Amino acid sequence: MAHALFHVQHSLSVRLCFVLGILGLVFLVPWWLVLAISCIGIALFYPFPEFLLPGILFDILYGAGPAMWDMFRHTILFLTIFIVFTFIRSRIRI
Repeated sequence: MAHALFHVQHSLSVRLCFVLGILGLVFLVPWWLVLAISCIGIALFYPFPEFLLPGILFDILYGAGPAMWDMFRHTILFLTIFIVFTFIRSRIRI
């Protein structure tokens, strides 16, 4: 039996509000706070591919720089964390 906190079935409207809230926070708070709140989304919703949207939005808005790394650094960061969390989540019983 999985732990009840992480195995809650959420409705589509709750998930949509959470994602829209995260996307709204991109404009208001620093990137690391958006990342932390997005990680909570990975814990609550499985699978959670919407985790990548804030990284893409950060890069569209603020990703101007001379190097290729500057253009995609948030997307790469969010993608790496998404892969690690998904791998860990698939290996444990939550």
